[in-house]
Amino acid sequence: TLNDSHRTAEPSLRFDNTASTNNVETAAGTLDLGAGDFTIVQWLKTDKHPTHSSANYSIFTSTSGSDGRSYIQQTSANTDNPLVAAHIRSDSGASVASLTTASGDWQHGVWKQLVLTCVRTGTGVGMKLYFDGVEVTSNTTDTSAVAIKNTNGTFRIGNSDTNYQYGGEIKHTSIHNRALD
Repeated sequence: TLNDSHRTAEPSLRFDNTASTNNVETAAGTLDLGAGDFTIVQWLKTDKHPTHSSANYSIFTSTSGSDGRSYIQQTSANTDNPLVAAHIRSDSGASVASLTTASGDWQHGVWKQLVLTCVRTGTGVGMKLYFDGVEVTSNTTDTSAVAIKNTNGTFRIGNSDTNYQYGGEIKHTSIHNRALD
């Protein structure tokens, strides 16, 4: 179920881990970041997943294995100490770069601002992941050979597909076609 019936002064969407259709989705061809820099910003409050360790996919730039894509998920999502991971995959599905936080960096049931920056041109190439303005992990992997787009698949906030449902709340998602400072 996807609803906003629990609204407070700060509205958000609530996802309840129950169905692969629990997401906000746009049609194919609506997102094209190309090989340039980008930033994804989200406010998240996750729930402990009832069964799956790899779950709570908060954003998925394309559901197609034939698109270059970026996504953010939790591993150990069914534990009290989830890890947050950000990935970039090629249009063949191969992993090009990923980041994973340390145990204890994320807690379920607490609002956190998550920011993923990806510098793909110029100096300082690599990915950085921030929680509440503090850098928690980074890499120096060049991902400029992967064009991030959703030519063949849908762009989703809330999950990727069956068994990877998001549980918790999401608000204030934004995608920028530059790496924010």
